[in-house]
Amino acid sequence: MRAIILGAGSGSRLGGYNKLLIKDKDGCPILGRMMTDLSRIGIYDITVVVGYKAINVMSQYPRFKYIINPIFDITNSAYSTALAFQEDSSPAILIYGENIYPISPFGSMNKEEDLMLVSSQTIADKHATGPIFDKDGYIIGVREGIGTIPESIGVFTFNNKHIIYGLINRGMELRDKYMGLVLHEALALAQPTMKAVDYPYRKFEFDTPQDYLNYLNSNEI
Repeated sequence: MRAIILGAGSGSRLGGYNKLLIKDKDGCPILGRMMTDLSRIGIYDITVVVGYKAINVMSQYPRFKYIINPIFDITNSAYSTALAFQEDSSPAILIYGENIYPISPFGSMNKEEDLMLVSSQTIADKHATGPIFDKDGYIIGVREGIGTIPESIGVFTFNNKHIIYGLINRGMELRDKYMGLVLHEALALAQPTMKAVDYPYRKFEFDTPQDYLNYLNSNEI
């Protein structure tokens, strides 16, 4: 299994700070923390999608594979996801590179099936992605918006080739959209294979300086 980490965004509401380089309470950048957590479950093949201040990230972590999103300022996670899978369409864990997790969630994801990590502890916002289940408990689509519980925490495993090809094709077309919207359409192309995995904690997502302050003031690591 390999991992794809999305980190091309400009972080405009953070004053232009690249989210991958935000440090946890121990002074470790998000990207370094993810690298450590992934290596603990035997994942060393890591591709990072970068864009804004890409050289800052690449120079600090030169051992990773990198894909550059050259139009990061007018695209979103759908396009970065499509770029990553277009380069290599083999199965992968896909991770949003803007979150800190109190306890590493990646051990639950290293399986040969399609998975979405979800939590009812995370506070939903207007862009929250949540699963739509069928009667057998499989995820057959996603929805976005406030009140979506459980909520995706931005960690997925993709093994189904039809879903991966759907992410590529629709991500290239809907390049200014969030990955959740593209995933909804990609799931329609495949027989239900995706399952939800519960993560009993909340993520810390950094969109504003207040988000980071809330993390620093929390009792969680």
